Amino acid sequence: MIGENGFRARAGTLTLLYAVSSIRRETILRILESRCAGDHELAEECAEELAAELEGEYDEIEPVDLPGDIVLGPGAKLQISPKGRELVFVTRTVERWLAKRPGGALSLEDPLSGAAIQALVYGWSATVVHALAGEPRSLRELDAILDLPNSEMVAEHVEALEAVGLLACEEDAVLGERYVATRWLRQSIAPLAAAARLERRDGMEDTAPIDALDASAGLMLATPLVELPSDLSGACRLEVELDDGAGMAGAVAQVRPGEPPSADLGLDLDQVETEATGSLEDWLDTVIEPDAKRIRTRGDRKLAGILVAGLHRALFGPEP
Repeated sequence: MIGENGFRARAGTLTLLYAVSSIRRETILRILESRCAGDHELAEECAEELAAELEGEYDEIEPVDLPGDIVLGPGAKLQISPKGRELVFVTRTVERWLAKRPGGALSLEDPLSGAAIQALVYGWSATVVHALAGEPRSLRELDAILDLPNSEMVAEHVEALEAVGLLACEEDAVLGERYVATRWLRQSIAPLAAAARLERRDGMEDTAPIDALDASAGLMLATPLVELPSDLSGACRLEVELDDGAGMAGAVAQVRPGEPPSADLGLDLDQVETEATGSLEDWLDTVIEPDAKRIRTRGDRKLAGILVAGLHRALFGPEP
């Protein structure tokens, strides 16, 4: 299933919405396509429909008629499929992320959760989140670098992200108003990564593969969440091997004593000798699973290992 105009949802977005809603995938795909095309009227209609679903206004579930040769009783065992288990994991990851909201934990039944999930998914689909992953930017800067139909769309995405607490506006004496990713936006890489992994495992044709922009933005957003020993320092190239020989993506993490790590683009920096490298599957599994360690390291292996393990703890590790 692909959109009417060949549209495919950016990695993670369609499955993330599908995991927390009873709306059919076809409808959600139409929502995302209308938003990306700038069809405001259709987008608003779809947004209202999605918000209603996220508020818990589900259709009544009809009883299921089972064939006569199937007997359910005390000894019967029903087993969820691997895809079903993964979808439940995505939903639980969304719930965990909603519970981390700085202004107060949200549940899926809370109307504000629908607004937050929509803002995140639409902002990721339009690559507004990607553009803000590395540094604060003004609306003018975002408009200049984003491939959106008009500047009004840029402002709408930024306003929606700021309204739910995913972006914050900072006043610079020289540069004016600039928008910066909040900690909660950085933590949203967890549900996006979980949803993207399910899409890859299930081979969903209505979603686009993870691309260089997704991989780099994910690492730049998540790296500052990593907690490090106070005496650790150095730089580490976090490299992701893209599919079908599409090259490498990622970011360079900079670690300074007593400061949170930062991450920027620049994989071609020759002076960075420490590396953590793996395929998309290797990175997703290592960050998501507590016992998956599939990332290859070289150079300062202690620094690289701490950074990779720290990404798992920051996004999927046990709560402190």
